[in-house]
Amino acid sequence: MRAIVFHEFGLPSVLRLAEAPTPTPGLGEVLPEVHAVSVNRTFDLVVRAGKYAGRPPLPHVLGVDPCGIVRAVGPYLTERKVGDRVACQAIIGVEPNGAPRLLGVHTWGGYAEYVKVPARATHLIPDGLDFMTAAVVARHAPLAFTQLRERAQVKPGEWVLVMGAAGGLGSAAVQAAKYLGANVIAAAGSDARVDAAIKLGADAGVNYRTQDLASEVRRITNGAGVNRGPGEYR
Repeated sequence: MRAIVFHEFGLPSVLRLAEAPTPTPGLGEVLPEVHAVSVNRTFDLVVRAGKYAGRPPLPHVLGVDPCGIVRAVGPYLTERKVGDRVACQAIIGVEPNGAPRLLGVHTWGGYAEYVKVPARATHLIPDGLDFMTAAVVARHAPLAFTQLRERAQVKPGEWVLVMGAAGGLGSAAVQAAKYLGANVIAAAGSDARVDAAIKLGADAGVNYRTQDLASEVRRITNGAGVNRGPGEYR
């Protein structure tokens, strides 16, 4: 298969298109053909630069959240089949020290034609969803739900302020907060981005480059302020 491989840490120029052995899925594993994968700031850029806390052994292939079509399955596997459209989650296991084992960090990732992953780390993609969108959803939606539901414990009727509300994580947070029954204020750096967040369900918006964020939040909430802000869910 072809893969984007690097043999030393450094600038983007260390990345090279190269031939690599196509993985063979083992017990409990599947082999998706990759159709989309994101560029992740921490797990791709920082790892490639050699500045991540745990450097992977070299050579290495990045890519934490590939999406694609299953082309092979491991022995006795029944929960996935060839032809399934799947998104792969970043956490694929646990390291000996108890830290999460990450696809594209501790193992070769999705910057390749094929990637081997545990079947339990894959999720079926609805037929109407394209692979690029699925990759973004798989990267950000689980984090947004986890942080809002478990960490911030958002309740129906509360006010939630989402910063960067039109970005990948922010847009997922807007939708997750609305799903949990909250009233959402979307803050972004342009009117167009505020409008985009409102179209995703936000109840109100603030352009923090042209408006005073604190006074606008107080006005929108009739002086009460928000119940949950960025420090509680990021």
